[in-house]
Amino acid sequence: MNSEAALTHFIQEAVPRERSEMLAAIGQEWDEAKQEWVQEFVDGFRQWCKVIREQQLSGKKGSLGFITYSMLRTDIAQGRARYLVQASDSSWLFDAEPVEGYYDGLWAYRYLDLLADRLKLASREYKGAVHSAHLERIRLREAVHIHRVVVSLIRLAMQEASQSPEFQAVEKAEVFEVRVGEYLDQSEGVFRLDLSKRAAEEVRSWLREGNEEDYAYEAFHAMDLSEGDWAGIDLRYSAFRDCCLSNSRFLDGVLIGTLWQECRLDGANFAYSLISGANYSGCSMPLAVFRGVQGKRGVLPFDGFSPIFEGVQFAKANLTGADFTRANLPGAVFTGATLKNAVFRGANLKGARFDKADLTGADFQDADVTEVNWNDAHWDDEDHRLLSREMGGRP
Repeated sequence: MNSEAALTHFIQEAVPRERSEMLAAIGQEWDEAKQEWVQEFVDGFRQWCKVIREQQLSGKKGSLGFITYSMLRTDIAQGRARYLVQASDSSWLFDAEPVEGYYDGLWAYRYLDLLADRLKLASREYKGAVHSAHLERIRLREAVHIHRVVVSLIRLAMQEASQSPEFQAVEKAEVFEVRVGEYLDQSEGVFRLDLSKRAAEEVRSWLREGNEEDYAYEAFHAMDLSEGDWAGIDLRYSAFRDCCLSNSRFLDGVLIGTLWQECRLDGANFAYSLISGANYSGCSMPLAVFRGVQGKRGVLPFDGFSPIFEGVQFAKANLTGADFTRANLPGAVFTGATLKNAVFRGANLKGARFDKADLTGADFQDADVTEVNWNDAHWDDEDHRLLSREMGGRP
């Protein structure tokens, strides 16, 4: 084949292959090192909030509308992995004097260098058709896949960082966001607070409009949205805090990365929805329906990229009588949850955690409970006997 055809073949065959290997390696290390990476981010974020608060107390900075983490392609081209961090008011990009700092993403971008090395090695098979200039352009294009991993990490870390006293002390506007993106280009919300006064009926009416792209990355606070029919809604990465959504229907919804904090979800129906990375920890959810939901974890293709999703979180939730029939929830966390009479028939629960959970009367018939953590789980002797029989004498 000629040089142009060889380069096209390299881009279409070798690059995706090596990218997949790179993402698989990141996914494997993620499970082992994410807590360390999260803690490093949280520690840096807390110090950053102290700097911002000092600026506010001295009168040099007012209330914040945004904190933005921006990937710097010029840095990546020079072998660095810094993100520019800017704390700005509600005018965002028009804030003439944002408080600025840097976040080091080397933990992720070292994989970009490994990818570049592997692509250089693979290019030798193309007998000079792939030049060093081609490889550098490809390296810069592939940086977006590493960036998506950084987005996943910051989104996860903000759940802890937002609870820190340093962040709580920062004066914020009614609507506040943490965003991650490319410098002066597109960015994505990873944390949002909306304390503006919005009438629940007004929000209900807006949700009923069913506008496809309007509801992602939203924040809902202290609202009664019970009995709502939101079937098919796309709420990806949205947050519900102190809301009542009892008996609401989210069938076939896109609910990946959603946060449900101190919410009442009694009888809510999430059947057949996509819920990878969702967090329902501590919610009241008796009789909730999760029949057939998809809650895979790990590096998953989504919107053309591969963010990393955690197992769905149900820690300390009240899930009495909940229905998880045929739910796909590998690695889900039910630590300390109340699961009396819950139904898990035919569910994929491989690697899930049920430690310290109340499993009295729970039904695991035909469920995949391989590698499940049952430590200190509570159940009746009869429940334990039936489950042991299902598992050939375990747990």
